[in-house]
Amino acid sequence: MPDIVGQLPLRVEVPITVEVTWSLKVTSGGQQSTAIENRDFIAPQGLQNPTLDLRLVPPFFELSRATLLNPPRFKYTIGASVTLTVAVPGGSPKSSGPVSLPEISISAPGVGIPTIAVFFRHASYAPYDPPPLENPGWAFVVLPTDTPLIGSPLDTLSREDLLSSIGEPSQLLLPIAGLVPAIDFMLGGLALLSGALSAFGPDRGNEEEPRVGIWIRNEILDLNGEDPLDFGIYHEISSMILISAEKRGVRIFNDDDNHGRFAVFARQGVAAIADFDGRSPTADPHFRSSTWITDVQTPSDRFNDQTAGLRYIYYAVATPPQP
Repeated sequence: MPDIVGQLPLRVEVPITVEVTWSLKVTSGGQQSTAIENRDFIAPQGLQNPTLDLRLVPPFFELSRATLLNPPRFKYTIGASVTLTVAVPGGSPKSSGPVSLPEISISAPGVGIPTIAVFFRHASYAPYDPPPLENPGWAFVVLPTDTPLIGSPLDTLSREDLLSSIGEPSQLLLPIAGLVPAIDFMLGGLALLSGALSAFGPDRGNEEEPRVGIWIRNEILDLNGEDPLDFGIYHEISSMILISAEKRGVRIFNDDDNHGRFAVFARQGVAAIADFDGRSPTADPHFRSSTWITDVQTPSDRFNDQTAGLRYIYYAVATPPQP
C-alpha cells in the first residue's frame, strides 16, 4: 500500500497576554523630568493598559515681559514598553520583553500667571475693621518691575485693569476645574484676590473710603520713608495674598531685618496669610497646604506692629518642600 503524505488543518489555541506600560516625561526650559500622575497629567484608565487615555494638565509659568513675547512650550514624551506572554500547555509561560516602542512627542502651551503681591491694612483682606465698618483700610499692590501688566514702571495701572488681568487666567482654567488640586488652588487664589480687591471699590482718593494702590517695585526697604501712595503702610500690614506661578516669593521684615522677618512662597500658585497679628506668621487655613512660610526670625513684637519693608526673592530649590 503506498504511503500517503499530507497535512491536516488542526487548530491549536495558544493564549497570549499583552502587557503595556506607559510612561510620560515633560521637558521645560531644556530640562526633562518624569511627569507625575495626578499633577502633570490624568490617566483615567491607568498606565498599564493596551490603550492610553491621557489628559494633560497645562503647566503654570510666570508671566513676565519676556514670557509674554516668547511664551514657553512644554514638550511631552510618551513611551511604552510591551511584554508578550504565551501560555505553554503543560509547561511554564514564555515571555518576551519588555520591548520599548519608539517614543512620540507632543508640544503644548502653558498658562501664564502674573506675579502679584497684595498687602492689606486689615486682617482677612477686609476693606474695613469688623462691624460697624469703621476705620477704612487699603490694599497695597506690589508688582515686580518685569510685570507685563504695564508697559513700563512709569505707567499706571488701575484697579479695574488689575482685576481684568486676574480674570484672564481664571477663564482659561475654569473649564478644567477639578482636574487636579493645583488647578483648584490657583482658581481659589485668583478668586480670593479678585474678591478682596473688588470689595474695596474704585479709588476716588478719599481717605474715608477703602483704597487700592498699585506700585511697581522689586523691593521697598523702608515703608516709612518710601510710602509711595501715602497710605500710612509703615507698621500697619495685617494680611497678604501672593499669586506666583514659579519660584518668586516675598520676604517681609521689620525695622531691623535681623529682628523679625519671614519669607513666603506659593507651592501651588497662591499663598495667603490672613492675620499678621502675632510673632509667628500663620497661613490662611484655606491655603495652608499651598502657603510655604520659611526663614522666620521671631520679632520682639507682633509682625503687624513692626512690618517695615519687603522685597521679591526667589527660592533656590526646584520645588518647595511639601507640608
